[in-house]
Amino acid sequence: MVLPDTPRVVRKWSPGGISVSMVVIHGTGWLGRRWVSVAESDALFPRSSADALHDVLYAVKNSRAQTMTDAWSKIFGAQWGSLEFALRHGEVVSLWTDVVHEIHALSSERTRQRMLGYAHSWWLAAIRPNSQWENTNSDPSSSISQTDLDHLANLADLFLAHLGGTAVAPASSDLAALRAECEEWMALLGDSEEITDESFRHALLAQINHLLWLIDNAALFGVARIVRHGDELVGALIRTADAQGEKLGNPEKFKRQIIKLVAALALVAGAVRNSGIIIGAAEHSVPAVEKVIHEITNVGVPRDQGRGHHK
Repeated sequence: MVLPDTPRVVRKWSPGGISVSMVVIHGTGWLGRRWVSVAESDALFPRSSADALHDVLYAVKNSRAQTMTDAWSKIFGAQWGSLEFALRHGEVVSLWTDVVHEIHALSSERTRQRMLGYAHSWWLAAIRPNSQWENTNSDPSSSISQTDLDHLANLADLFLAHLGGTAVAPASSDLAALRAECEEWMALLGDSEEITDESFRHALLAQINHLLWLIDNAALFGVARIVRHGDELVGALIRTADAQGEKLGNPEKFKRQIIKLVAALALVAGAVRNSGIIIGAAEHSVPAVEKVIHEITNVGVPRDQGRGHHK
């Protein structure tokens, strides 16, 4: 990822609901004016999609660029008109979609309706449908009001406070185990003998490649976006194992690899504390794996979390 100059404000939840502005990040691995280790920079990844969306819109508003194209290009480290620019902007729109869906996970009807009232403003800031992006009259500093941006920051704090340790606001930003599992999948799917159906194999490779791309860009799109796409990938893999079992070179190995991926995702989301136990079970037998899946999916999550529409 090319390192943009534009600062990103990192916030931490604190008692009393105060959103505190912390250090300034200039891109992956870059903290203030010095390089930092992977462990240090990982700890600063945005947790929720609201967190990541806020940081992007904040960076646009405070970019000091002359045009929208200059502002977004600087943040993305990608040239306006390029495929990479389009991919990154499309991912920002996906962040907005995730945020709208996740608002419904909040338990208070009043809070849900209030936050949904600001969603259109956040969408306008990301899309700018009535602006000529290359026109100097389209000032990035006016892309969104500070009030509407602050409400997005408050929403990120709400997610962390009430849904921390779920897919909405993952508990961890240590992505090493997840990356390792993705790389194992790349090796597995690179072997045409493991999946004889070329169309399925290439479709799965594309999804894993996208998950790796999101991991590489965690500082921009956040951890929740990774978990969400990982969940979608797991669903695709399970459907493949179920519907295309006869086309798999080693169905049992395929299923074990799925569970290892589930374990790595659960570790990031916060559903489990030690993925080694799950991976150890996956190495032995499919029945043990199925038992672990049951335990993961029934981990103690409060009933009012993730279900929405409760007062």
